[in-house]
Order: sequence, then structure tokens, then C-alpha cells
Amino acid sequence: MVDANGCNLIIETDLTVSSQIVANLNVNICYGDSALINGNYELASGTFYDTTVSVAGCDSITITNFTVDSLITNSVTASICQGDSLFLGGAYQTVAGSYDDVYATNSGCDSLVNTVLSINLSITDSVSS
Repeated sequence: MVDANGCNLIIETDLTVSSQIVANLNVNICYGDSALINGNYELASGTFYDTTVSVAGCDSITITNFTVDSLITNSVTASICQGDSLFLGGAYQTVAGSYDDVYATNSGCDSLVNTVLSINLSITDSVSS
């Protein structure tokens, strides 16, 4: 280009490209809970991407690695003699049935133990002389 005086005009442009902002988040929850991700309550494990605009006007990407811990369950059987009791389902039980107990795992999630209780009947025998 030439300016009004016939001289060469040099235009120097400094171009600054702002880098894209990427945030990686790891989110773990217990089975039965949910988490608000990208405006939705999520219940299932997965990877979620959200693109927003940063204060500098550039794209900002949030990658959420979402994991739902499994519910730990266990089933056991137990038997007691008639007249005895066993602490199940939060109380001493003397009647046959199915009882659930909830415990906390090391990660703070629930663990469920189902116990099927049976009662052994006492045997009485009379002897006459």
C-alpha cells in the first residue's frame, strides 16, 4: 500500500490467539444419587462435554467424567433355635422372614445385606415310666 505522500505504508498487526480453556472434572456418586451436569440431573455413568464462552470470548470446554458407584448387595441365610433371637433389620428378631440391613462402604455409599432367617423348632420328647 502507498500513503497519500506516495510512500510505502507498512501495517504491522500483532495477533494474539487466546488458548482454549479445557477443564477435566471427575465426579463420583453413590448408586441412587444424581448430579447436576450441564443443566441436567444425570443418573448413569458417562463422559459429558459442555462448551461455553470464557470471559475472553473464547470457547471453554468442560469435560465431566461421571461415575456412579454400584450398589453392593449380599444375601445370607441364618437360622436360630426357637426362643432365641438375632439382631436383624434394626431389632432383635424371633420370627422367620427376610430382613434388610443397610451399611456404609468405605466410600460412604450404601451397601445392602438381606438375611433370610429361619427358626429351628425345638424337639420335645416325653418319656413315661
